Amino acid sequence: MNKEKYAQNVISTISDYFLTQRVKTSQKDYVERLKKHHAVIVAAMKAKQNADEKIVLVLQKCIEDLAPYYPEHKH
Repeated sequence: MNKEKYAQNVISTISDYFLTQRVKTSQKDYVERLKKHHAVIVAAMKAKQNADEKIVLVLQKCIEDLAPYYPEHKH
């Protein structure tokens, strides 16, 4: 039940926040960004449906692939 809850949270966050507010059609690499965000959603869906650790590792890699687009804020 927890894996499904967390996977759904990842899907919702990518869909509701990143794709609607952070990915813009005006960005030069728009298509590439869409593909990487979509890969996270697909991997999270598979993790939601399966308990295989390999799938979780794929999800982790997909999330890490987004990191360059969202550098940490320095305050």
